Amino acid sequence: MLTLSANFMLLTMINRNDYIKIGSFKRKFGKNNDLILGLTVNFDVFSIVEDTLFLDLGSGDLLPIFPSEYFEKPPEELRVHFEIPYEGANFDFYLNKDVYLPKNLIPEDLQKISDFDLKGWKVSCEKNKFSAVVNDIVETKQQTLLIVYDGKAEFMIPFHEDLICSVNFDDKSVVFDLPDGLLDIN
Repeated sequence: MLTLSANFMLLTMINRNDYIKIGSFKRKFGKNNDLILGLTVNFDVFSIVEDTLFLDLGSGDLLPIFPSEYFEKPPEELRVHFEIPYEGANFDFYLNKDVYLPKNLIPEDLQKISDFDLKGWKVSCEKNKFSAVVNDIVETKQQTLLIVYDGKAEFMIPFHEDLICSVNFDDKSVVFDLPDGLLDIN
């Protein structure tokens, strides 16, 4: 059995560079031991999450936590359930704390997409014969929007993995498959 000091050593040996922030706990859900994890990444966390999440203690240390179940709660949220062996558990400690996953669970191309700043990147859609440059990024509760300029007008494009065909990090460009009519509503 590990002692308290051995557990502390395990926590401090976690290399933060091996983890990626996926969001933070925003609020409690219902009367059970559920918390809502607000996601800040643009990929499907639900399909890759395992039995351990890592909570940022704010001191540079990551604390492993062990939810028992996950429930998809679109848009941009995940409901996390904990089995607690005692009554009166208080999850206030978890609220507003950042949550991380090991990078080895996340495909490398998705890690890069979540880690970089797209301002100045070229975006295009061959189907719509559209080409523009990213001027700004807007994070909303529901989604991430790219504000792009094509030389004539500004447009908003949802930055979502389902719309991305390819990402070229060398050329700093993203090719989208935009739905018909999306550019007309801008």
